[in-house]
Amino acid sequence: MQDVLAAASPVKLDGEVIEDEATYLEIEVTSFGGGNPDDDKSKLITREEVDSSKKVYRLIKRTEDFVLSLAALLVLAIPMLIVALVVWITSPGASPIFKQERVGKNGKTFKLWKFRSMVPDAESKLEELMPKNEMDGPVFKIKEDPRITPFGSFIRKTSIDELPCVLVIKTKFLATAFSLL
Repeated sequence: MQDVLAAASPVKLDGEVIEDEATYLEIEVTSFGGGNPDDDKSKLITREEVDSSKKVYRLIKRTEDFVLSLAALLVLAIPMLIVALVVWITSPGASPIFKQERVGKNGKTFKLWKFRSMVPDAESKLEELMPKNEMDGPVFKIKEDPRITPFGSFIRKTSIDELPCVLVIKTKFLATAFSLL
């Protein structure tokens, strides 16, 4: 391998030998269909150019997330208001949005927002229901959980309780966008 490296011609950029090859990446530019193969060239770009394009890609991706979540929010605003109203009526004294901190990828915590599908004091009733737990580990699940409201059962089956997550995506985008400024 050393012989191959020693035999390789020095890296040049605009006719000048580059001392620090680690800061550049080589990209092959090839002609397709009917082009002259003798015109094929290698192009060197700096790692800063690659890093810059990654930042642009991430910004475009976050913008796409924001635009799609905003469109979803506009389309779903009235149905979400109706669901919030029904949850508020069926669970008096409680917020229609349930907020909880969860642990995600690499142990990073995030805030989870859902429509409330359980009675307001569901967390306090958890201890007395623990003997009925059907799962192992930190997960708690029982088939006929008495803490779930009738409307909560419907919004869980239809996954309507997950709709407030759209708001979290939008909020997270705004926080990221302002941190880039």
